[in-house]
Amino acid sequence: MLRAIYNFDHCAKSATLTAGSTVNPSVGFGYSNATLLAPASIGVGADGFMGGYIAGGTVNVAFDMTGIIPANPTKVTFGWRVRTLQVYSNTHAMISFSVPGTPNDTTAYMMTISPAAAPWVPAVGNDVYVELTYDFTTFTATAMVNGAPVAVTAGPVPSAAQKAAFVSGAWTINFVLANSLNARYAYRDIYVLDVVAGDGMVAPLGPQKMFPISLDAADGTGWVATGAGTTMDALNTALPANPYSTSPSDKTPLVTSLKTNAPAGSRVNAVSLSMSGTSIGDGASTSKVEISQGGANVAAKFVAVAKAITYGAPIGLFPKAPDGGSWDLSKIDLTTLKLTPDTIS
Repeated sequence: MLRAIYNFDHCAKSATLTAGSTVNPSVGFGYSNATLLAPASIGVGADGFMGGYIAGGTVNVAFDMTGIIPANPTKVTFGWRVRTLQVYSNTHAMISFSVPGTPNDTTAYMMTISPAAAPWVPAVGNDVYVELTYDFTTFTATAMVNGAPVAVTAGPVPSAAQKAAFVSGAWTINFVLANSLNARYAYRDIYVLDVVAGDGMVAPLGPQKMFPISLDAADGTGWVATGAGTTMDALNTALPANPYSTSPSDKTPLVTSLKTNAPAGSRVNAVSLSMSGTSIGDGASTSKVEISQGGANVAAKFVAVAKAITYGAPIGLFPKAPDGGSWDLSKIDLTTLKLTPDTIS
């Protein structure tokens, strides 16, 4: 079952991708289960790759799998697009798992990276799509690069504490952006799935490309934009600019229409939606989110935001369109999202 997808097109972009010149992407990053290690050394380019831009330091992005992957997993597949920023010829890690609270721990790496063990690692400036299936019972891995099988040299057997973590369902997956050995990488188009039946996605999907969802309409009487001409303009504005739209006191819903810039003919495996906002009351507030397409509706979601701004509060990951069938680009274009502020489930 597809459990998570992560991409960075929504992050603040860096015009200059060199050490000390990047725009810190942690503001607005939006993944509440993620930790950026040394965010001042991380940058997102115009093409959506997030990389480490310091040599000789430990820079990671870590995603906590607690509550995402069920306890005691058997096999989990991770897919990611990786670009080499700086080559290091000795053995090192690219992907590893650790205990939550120590996201900079890369000792339990799932595959060995070196010119001999991983000759598929691209030259500087090039990228490939990697899919690694890790067996948590044998501590071995299989991998595909650009859809073709490749040999894998296993990493070390996890420690007792690391084994206990994934048995309990509380563990973290780490992607190395830069390390103390001067290897540096950039990533995008990350997915995570397991072998639990449900949506039909239980094995490597093949190379994936993720595209942003934006709005082509946003209508709600009494909603007032600040820092932009209209509510739709405010909600579609890229970071680090931060215009916003304020809901009216009578809680009139905001009805929006979705769109994507994915190329014509693209196969859509899933749509992931989230929202950013802040409560203007005395404490956190909950918004009701209703997703529909034609006459078909998804069960309402209730999404909380704090009094301080909340980025990327998850609405949900949707492998199926509201009509119960597979997504396609026309269905995304016909999908509406209705947000009713300050509504308790």
